[in-house]
Amino acid sequence: MDITIPEVEHKELEMRNYQLELAHPAINGKNTIICAPTGSGKTHVALKIAKNHLDKGKRSGNKGFDKVIFLVNKVPLAKQQHDMFRQYLSDYDSVMVHGEQKDTPPLKINMAKNDIVVLTAQILVDALNAEDEKERASLSQATLMIFDECHHTNKGHPYNQIMGLYLDERVDHRDNPLPQVVGLTASLGVGKAKNIKEAQRHILTLCANLDADCISTVNKALGELMDHVNVPNREVKTVPSRDRDPFTSTIEDIIRLIEKQMRTIVDINEETKALDTVLGTCPPQKGSDPYTQWISQLNKPIVQLPDPKVRRRLKACRNYLKEYNVALIINNDSRMKDALNHLNQELIKNVTHVDQTHLVDTEIWLQQLFQEKLPILTKLSSSTDYPNPKLETLKALLLEAYRVNSNTRGIIFVKTRDLTVAIQSWIKETPALKHLNPERLTGAGASVEASGMTLTHQVDVLEYFKGGKHKVIIATSVAEEGLDIQACNLVIKYVHVTNEIAMVQSRGRARATGGKFLLLAESGKGTAEKERLNIFREEMMNRAIKLVQQMQGAEFIEARKKMQLEAKMERSLAARAKKQHRLTSEEEYELRCLRCDVLACISRDFRTIQKSHHVVVDPEFKEKTEVLPHPKPVKYDNFQKTGKLFCKACKYDWGIEAIYKKAKLPVLKLDSFILVDIRENRLHCKKWKDAPFQTPELGIEDLQILLNSPTFWAGQ
Repeated sequence: MDITIPEVEHKELEMRNYQLELAHPAINGKNTIICAPTGSGKTHVALKIAKNHLDKGKRSGNKGFDKVIFLVNKVPLAKQQHDMFRQYLSDYDSVMVHGEQKDTPPLKINMAKNDIVVLTAQILVDALNAEDEKERASLSQATLMIFDECHHTNKGHPYNQIMGLYLDERVDHRDNPLPQVVGLTASLGVGKAKNIKEAQRHILTLCANLDADCISTVNKALGELMDHVNVPNREVKTVPSRDRDPFTSTIEDIIRLIEKQMRTIVDINEETKALDTVLGTCPPQKGSDPYTQWISQLNKPIVQLPDPKVRRRLKACRNYLKEYNVALIINNDSRMKDALNHLNQELIKNVTHVDQTHLVDTEIWLQQLFQEKLPILTKLSSSTDYPNPKLETLKALLLEAYRVNSNTRGIIFVKTRDLTVAIQSWIKETPALKHLNPERLTGAGASVEASGMTLTHQVDVLEYFKGGKHKVIIATSVAEEGLDIQACNLVIKYVHVTNEIAMVQSRGRARATGGKFLLLAESGKGTAEKERLNIFREEMMNRAIKLVQQMQGAEFIEARKKMQLEAKMERSLAARAKKQHRLTSEEEYELRCLRCDVLACISRDFRTIQKSHHVVVDPEFKEKTEVLPHPKPVKYDNFQKTGKLFCKACKYDWGIEAIYKKAKLPVLKLDSFILVDIRENRLHCKKWKDAPFQTPELGIEDLQILLNSPTFWAGQ
């Protein structure tokens, strides 16, 4: 959804001495990683570097030639940082580009028309790899490229993909101009390092990936930095689990019955060997991270089974295990009521969305098992005999914070989107807390139905939080990085610890004077110990940075070059392997329904629209589907959603029906199908980018054939 961009008041860019110290190497033209605490004003440092860069070009008569690209890794950051450029660099034309916008010109055109482009990294990756030369952007269009939260520049992250293209261009086409590179971060992390030597290598790897000449930290003006950066008081509260938890015991009994049922479905032979191996590694602790990972690992061996009936039964069991496991996680950190609400919503959805006449025996058994246990779970969830000590502690912390300061703004970080829903419901239904008017803040990586959020909603939540309408936000990691929430003076990490980077980032959200950073840890679960380890890893990172900064010039350059050559070799091998796995245009895959194995279509029947939406152009495909009205018929990317698409044989969700250029087209999700090649090998891909076949773009001739076909969808 587009964001209306209001006028902003111009502000003069005023710099502190420590910010000028941070900016100095980059202003002198060096590729620089700038590492400074959250709240120190790294964006102001970036603005200074960009302004100096553009002003220098203007003075030399090159206005319009110099271009600044400012990259972010999350959509909400794009708007926040673009607003900063508009306020402080209003003499220059700027534009914001992100994946939730529609009807935007190609990035190549936006870069040509503007001095500053603020965009999400994946947009640039797609533009640099565009097949159409008219739309393909080039890194040589930019003269300065700034990476926000640059510690992500590793492995397959879009940042690293961009820098991989940058480094390849530098080696393969030495005469082509490339932009100066600047990275911003509060924490470079140490990766999986166990000692200072490995931590130093991790830092060097980031320098190599970003082609950095140096790491800029504050040394001379350290006193001034400390005066301006608020370091919140840190406190760890350890809380016991429930004394008794019959709700968890009941769910665990159900899970064990389903696990037993799965073993009776499978006959052990060569074709089921991989599945038997995974089933044999089932973790005993349900509702844990290992058990969640195990459920995920079940998917691949199940979908590769040749017998569609066996596959369907096992997939149904896996889906129920997944939801029961989520319920255990919710119950552990919230109320039994919230866990039951999740089960009712997800498992009853399975009943209402599927034609009961098409169920197989295992699916009927799973439904009956839930209905059989539902009265017990309902009674337990309505009882007041099993309070959650963690919620009681959280309540006391919030009441105390708002007693001391009624204008407190707090962020509660939780592990999952489901928990944001549960904790929000609990606060709203707790009389002493409901005046806080809590709101959720999650990422846009999931649908609204799956507790995701649009950019518009995210922006509104943050504005209302700053203004005091919402005094508490319950957030996932989307709020940990970069978001400037200056009003926040209370951060609570609710039974959730990840790594040292996330610790630094989330701690930095408590920016207001007198801020507090609280970790609520469950006893016996290692949460407090993980936080202590993160503190140690943060200290190790700071020592490793100093060691890298102390390296002699030739030594640093040689180490960086060696790592870059190793990375280039890895990219070349990966690209070659990917090319070998993609079929030529003469080869085909059958797409079969993931649930019932009915043939849906052939890979040659697919076309892409705007390089992302995959539609079927076989007029006979309609006969294999059933269409129901879409519950949210919204418009996006020139599409008008009109219906939900289901398998006619088993009512499995295949995707959506949408109008595009007066034709109603079936837009499929690859996750709903098994791919079968001519040798009967079976493959399951969750995302279209992983499909082992090339798909051409939808052409005018395709639309003409579809519109003239009496069996195809008619547009409106």
